[in-house]
Amino acid sequence: MNKIVVIIGGLIGIFAAILWLFEPSLGWWEVTVENYLGIFNGAGYISPFGFSSNTGNSNIEFYGPLLIIGGIIFLLSSLCAVISAIKEKRSYSILFDLLMIGGLGLFCYGLAVIEDFENILEGLNFLTGTNYTVFFGSENLGALGVWAWRLGNGFFIAIGAFIVTLIGSLLKK
Repeated sequence: MNKIVVIIGGLIGIFAAILWLFEPSLGWWEVTVENYLGIFNGAGYISPFGFSSNTGNSNIEFYGPLLIIGGIIFLLSSLCAVISAIKEKRSYSILFDLLMIGGLGLFCYGLAVIEDFENILEGLNFLTGTNYTVFFGSENLGALGVWAWRLGNGFFIAIGAFIVTLIGSLLKK
């Protein structure tokens, strides 16, 4: 195990989970709207721990327990990976890597089963005849604007943290 690489990966994971509080665009999922009724442009960001938008709306509005639990698992396993690296426990480090990816997977599953999103996507499927996924997509809805959604920057930072931590755990000294 390369202790320094695991510590760096774990710290990146911790920051990926909490940076949303300081910079909303680092949320784990985002939606942007351009030219809604010709008067509105905006973006909304979801993290496991709340919602924020660039229009000034920020709150701790939870979208389901799976998002929260997935985020907590990821955050705690990132912290524990750092601790296991400090104590030089390779087997624990690998275990916490698996929990990190499990937390990310649970977040994705939780996002996919949010009933409001499912209803919106079913409506879009009906109107346009195109199948959509909650993870990424876009559609021009005429007067209702151009809508685009995707997994956010914070989610990809979290994946990077998992990869760095896993590499550090598997490397020899």
